[in-house]
Amino acid sequence: SSGINAEYGDPSKQKRKAPQLILLVEDNPVNAKIATAVLRRHHFEVDLSVNGQLALERAKANHDEYMLILMDIHMPVMDGLTCAKYIRTFEEEHKLEQIPII
Repeated sequence: SSGINAEYGDPSKQKRKAPQLILLVEDNPVNAKIATAVLRRHHFEVDLSVNGQLALERAKANHDEYMLILMDIHMPVMDGLTCAKYIRTFEEEHKLEQIPII
């Protein structure tokens, strides 16, 4: 066998899937660094926000770009639960598909 899977063709000629963008909302620098490293290792792009207010602004401005929001709960300025509620309200008001928030 030539090592090429006939069903999928030559793997070197396949298009690479574009990285997926995740909004990571984390105020602790150590946690943010670890989470970012793990996500990037799995070929995700990471957009980091250090508080809920910044995350809300990014979610509103770039809603269609995010596949997932990983949200800390306890943060300065705006906590994660409040931020998630505002994101859901924004999505409802603009009839947008909900981004999963974990």
